[in-house]
Amino acid sequence: MGKPIGGLKAKRRVEMHQKQPIYPKIYLRESPCAIMPRLDIYFRLCCIFIIFVAFLSITASAHAASRPQSIKVVMDNNYPPYIFQNSEGKLLGILIDQWRLWERKTGIKVEISAMDWGKAISRMQAGHFDVIDTIFKTENRSTWLDFSQGYTKIEVPIFFNRDITGITDMASLKGFVVATKTGDAAVELLKRNGIENLLLFDSYEAIIRAAMEQKVNVFVVDKPPALYFLYKFGIHDQFKYSAPLYIGEFHRAVSKGRGDLLHVVEEGFGRITADELKKIEKTWSGSSLTDPFPIWYFFIVAGSLALLTIVMFVWNRSLRNAVCARTAELNASMEALRGSNELFSVFMRHSPIYTYIKAVTPTESRVIQASGNFQQMIGIPGQEMIGKTTAELFPAELAAKITADDWAVVARGKVLQIDEDLNGRNYTTIKFPIVLGDQTLLAGYTIDITERKRAEKDLIDTTQRLQLATHSARLGIWDWDIVNNTMIWDDRMLELYGLTLETFPGSIEAWQNGLYPEDRDKSIAEFQAALRGEKEWDADFRVLHPDGTVRQIKANGIVIRDSKGAPVRMLGVNFDITEHRQLEAQLRQSQKMESVGTLAGGIAHDFNNMLSAIIGYGSLSLMKMAEDDPNRLNIQHILEASEKAAHLTKDLLLFSRKQAIDRKPLDLNETIRRLQKFLIRVIGEDIICNTRFSEEKLMISADSHQFEQVLMNLTTNARDAMPKGGAFTITTEEVNLDEEFASPRGLSKPGRHALISISDTGHGMDKETREKIFEPFFTTKEVGKGTGLGLAVGYGIIKQHDGHINVYSEQEIGSTFRIYLPLIESAEAEDKAAVAEEQPVVGGTETVLVAEDDESLRRLNHSVLKEYGYTVIDAVDGADAVNKYKENRDRIKLLLFDLVMPRMNGSEAYDEIRKITPDIRVIFASGYSPDIVRQKVLLDEDAHLMYKPVSPFDLLRKVRDVLDNGKA
Repeated sequence: MGKPIGGLKAKRRVEMHQKQPIYPKIYLRESPCAIMPRLDIYFRLCCIFIIFVAFLSITASAHAASRPQSIKVVMDNNYPPYIFQNSEGKLLGILIDQWRLWERKTGIKVEISAMDWGKAISRMQAGHFDVIDTIFKTENRSTWLDFSQGYTKIEVPIFFNRDITGITDMASLKGFVVATKTGDAAVELLKRNGIENLLLFDSYEAIIRAAMEQKVNVFVVDKPPALYFLYKFGIHDQFKYSAPLYIGEFHRAVSKGRGDLLHVVEEGFGRITADELKKIEKTWSGSSLTDPFPIWYFFIVAGSLALLTIVMFVWNRSLRNAVCARTAELNASMEALRGSNELFSVFMRHSPIYTYIKAVTPTESRVIQASGNFQQMIGIPGQEMIGKTTAELFPAELAAKITADDWAVVARGKVLQIDEDLNGRNYTTIKFPIVLGDQTLLAGYTIDITERKRAEKDLIDTTQRLQLATHSARLGIWDWDIVNNTMIWDDRMLELYGLTLETFPGSIEAWQNGLYPEDRDKSIAEFQAALRGEKEWDADFRVLHPDGTVRQIKANGIVIRDSKGAPVRMLGVNFDITEHRQLEAQLRQSQKMESVGTLAGGIAHDFNNMLSAIIGYGSLSLMKMAEDDPNRLNIQHILEASEKAAHLTKDLLLFSRKQAIDRKPLDLNETIRRLQKFLIRVIGEDIICNTRFSEEKLMISADSHQFEQVLMNLTTNARDAMPKGGAFTITTEEVNLDEEFASPRGLSKPGRHALISISDTGHGMDKETREKIFEPFFTTKEVGKGTGLGLAVGYGIIKQHDGHINVYSEQEIGSTFRIYLPLIESAEAEDKAAVAEEQPVVGGTETVLVAEDDESLRRLNHSVLKEYGYTVIDAVDGADAVNKYKENRDRIKLLLFDLVMPRMNGSEAYDEIRKITPDIRVIFASGYSPDIVRQKVLLDEDAHLMYKPVSPFDLLRKVRDVLDNGKA
């Protein structure tokens, strides 16, 4: 019948050994289908047990493979009793103990960070942490986070001062400023319900501190930390709280899509028993804050295991059929892979990166493997590149360079990186040697970095635009690494402090050493306060350049802190505000001069009334005296003194720019030429007088008398400044002023201006004198040699002509006054020095109604008019004048009214009388300055107005002129 079975089996084993392939192949002596029926029940049970154990091992291995070695957890840093920092900055609380227990249960290291909640949310969103704890689940957060089951319920009520009533729910918060915590879920809730007036704080403790300082009366925060801090600061009896607005739950969350990590976290906490949780919670709060461990977890697990056992039993039933099919399938797969590198070829065909392997000699570089995507880069599929040299694939020059680079990598055994542009795209290539037996090949991959290059260019462009913006804004930018004390300044910062790269020390001392000595201690103290977090860095100080230049600086900065709150970096800007401070000083000086001028204009009324009475009665007395009366000389002295007082009042009005002026087109050069002979007489023979005029005609609109007065005052001051002789120079020129120059100096508008420069070589002025030179009654002359009004009057005249005057002076060098006046279009200015003939004094018989609230002036006007034949009816104010007119309307031919009177002013009384007699004639008189008159009353342009003091003769001439010729 043949050889024994044993011999047949041995022969088959020899044949099988001889035919053993390179790759392993499964061989079975007999079909599994034939073996299975002979398995007894015990063998089947063993198989089930082995398969079950293998299944659990595979599942556990897969699970272990997905478990991380460590995780980073972030949470609020001030939420007692769950988490807080002790006096040493150490994190303590329920959650710290729970996570440490989780760490021991799972064997996974936990790195816990705690910080301001808004910052924690931001950094979690940026991907700096794996897990965030102490977080409520909201609709917005669910878009980017996956949440665990809630583990603690937290009430969120409204806390309010006990003196406030009516706060019960969300609607009752409208109208209140509500404090809450940055990043808290309450912020979203309040805004959704229309509560927009929110005051955000970085921590619960900061809110309660503000409440303690009575800066906050209403706040919506989580109840546990709120009560903790209210009791801690001893103000728990000052606040009430409402029913909860909502009840949130603490969750733990991971970034969206990291469900595997969330499973690890929840599985780890599932290992912690309810007793362990209660023990931790009792340590910190004395009572349970967490729901007990759900017992139904156990039943779910037990049921799952039972179901798994049943499934495994059923699966075992089908195993016999599956083994047959699987065995044949495995044999076929192994046979297909034997002796080939198809797996690597598949990778090369489908790789998104351009990968290749080359065999390289000094003269040739040949492709032996290439990924299939080269079609996109060089237009040749990877399969077609295999076997070809670089000379066959690329232009000769490029091929030679590639071959040389390839040989350098293989010969030297070093990695080479090359960046190149090809067909409008940017690529970076990494080439490196690989050793296969006794042969060294070259492997490489190429990455398309076009988008990265574009992003880098955009970043460079953005940086350049930022640098351009800061340069245009003249901002100096600085950056200080506090830990290493290294300071970075841009070019503008170096310029602000008068330093160069060579003299810049590169540390905080660069700033400290540059401070002005008197500002150093205060500025450094404020800087240190900002580092401690007591205030923001926002300061003004002076810096002293090495060459002695002093600049005023405005500085701002922000402090960047680490997770423990320690400052690690500070950066900010500096801005030169020296010119701003100078303009502010000029503005204050201008306002001060304006105030003095307003005072001068206001007191002019009382002076003028008194002077009118003195001059009037003195003139009447002098008219009635005989030529040889011995008292006549006394009266003349009184009138002379009164006239000087009247001129003094006019000077005050000129200084205050409240005196009426008569502007006409004026040729500036011709005016100064005509005045030059008088100036030479004033300046004296021992002083050289020079004039230099512009070639073009300079036409201004000015009161020639007042302008000449300014020149005379400046000439007199120059003479007094040069007692031993010197040089006096007047020059004129045309300048074009821009808005930047004109606006701060009070010029009405930019554009063409005449510049008159008046210089002397006298003893000059110090800074203190220059600052006061235009103030009224300020003088450096001896007592009795000056009133102190000369320059003040000149200042007022120039300002009234829409101009500007300033002075440049140094001691022992001299002074230069510069006057800017706006030019007008060229016009021939007729210089007619017409002198009006003095009209004789003529009386009359008409009836004049005199309304004057000053009794002495009323009596004076009555006496003067009556003396020259007029009939006078007196009224004490405007209302009395209207009544007197109604009684005597047929007799009265002229109204002589003081303009500003109580009850009813002169203009109002005149308006009432015009309703009765439209063509009645009127003369107004006022002791106020023209601008005050314009503020108080509204007059017709052709109204007759006399400014006090008025001499009796001027009054009589005016009355006669209006009665004979004047219009009503």
